[in-house]
Amino acid sequence: GLSAAQEAALSEFRRRARERLPHPRFHDVLLLRFLRARKFDIEAAWTMFSEHLDWRESTGLDVLPDGATSLGSPELRFPEMLEIKRCYPHGFHGLDKFGRPLYIERLGRLDLGRLLRHTSPERVAAYFAHELERLSTHRLLACSLAQGRLVEKIVTVLDLDGLSVRTVSQAAARRMLQAITKVQQCHYPETMGEMIIMNAPRAFHLAWKFACPMIDVGTVQKIRGLQEDPAQRLRELVEPHNLPRFLGGECECECPGGCLSSDRGPWQDQSIIAELGSAPQWEIWNRLAHQTRAQVAGSADPGVLPSSLSAQFASTLSPAPSRSPPRRQRCTWSPITDSWHSIPASRGPMDSSTSASPFVSESPRDYATP
Repeated sequence: GLSAAQEAALSEFRRRARERLPHPRFHDVLLLRFLRARKFDIEAAWTMFSEHLDWRESTGLDVLPDGATSLGSPELRFPEMLEIKRCYPHGFHGLDKFGRPLYIERLGRLDLGRLLRHTSPERVAAYFAHELERLSTHRLLACSLAQGRLVEKIVTVLDLDGLSVRTVSQAAARRMLQAITKVQQCHYPETMGEMIIMNAPRAFHLAWKFACPMIDVGTVQKIRGLQEDPAQRLRELVEPHNLPRFLGGECECECPGGCLSSDRGPWQDQSIIAELGSAPQWEIWNRLAHQTRAQVAGSADPGVLPSSLSAQFASTLSPAPSRSPPRRQRCTWSPITDSWHSIPASRGPMDSSTSASPFVSESPRDYATP
């Protein structure tokens, strides 16, 4: 579990947060993201968190509709959203084999000139901030309910097919991408489990040269596809039916805008929507955190899912037991305690649940922490 020093840091961090702005939304899952981002340095984490609170106030993220406990659909605040998605294709499309949201951006298809005819770089950055907030309070929570345990991170696919030197050399493009990257790193830390870069052209080296300084070292270490086969890594993580055809998968969504406008995921399941509406999001996060702690301690069945979740839907979220390498059944990662725990050699009927967990691996170096 957390070391004594880490427990003390969390307790002190929690006390400061409640003194600064008493509100139950400051749950431990959220606070731990900032602590881990600053390696449990309380002062550094508190500076980061304080700046986050100031930023939230300045951007109006905490101004919610009457009776709401989280942000609504982005169309309500950003009527130009569809045009943003046409000019900068991106979106969520299902899950990876371990229950994490799959997020895809087609940077190579960015049409900056057309985009700026419909909106401003500031509005684009605000839109992505809204989507990151929805990820934190809605999509990840829905995935956690679907899996019956905490799911805190996503898999990002950055498709660079069509990327040109002109795109990466435009000052306006750089400023916009820098603003989006800053929001993610400074205000939604520890949410990216892995990034896979696909279809990198020659111009990628120039893109990487200007993008790398914007990204912290920990994030750079999560990026795959620079010195390995990204397509193979993607196949390891995502079932073909959850991959759009342009990434080598089998899916061709028929909705307007195609796969990147489908917004496929458990957040669309009616039973999970009902679960999300049953209590404020911070109460559900706290409940899931306690469940995960109990699972790690061995006092709860890790296969138990919320009663509102249909077994049929849950079965579509996890791979068949035979798909998971046996070596990943030796120890398990806890996102709450930020540590590895041994698994007994024999788990009886729970072997399949164990092998389907994204926190299972032979060692911390064998698999990117989700």
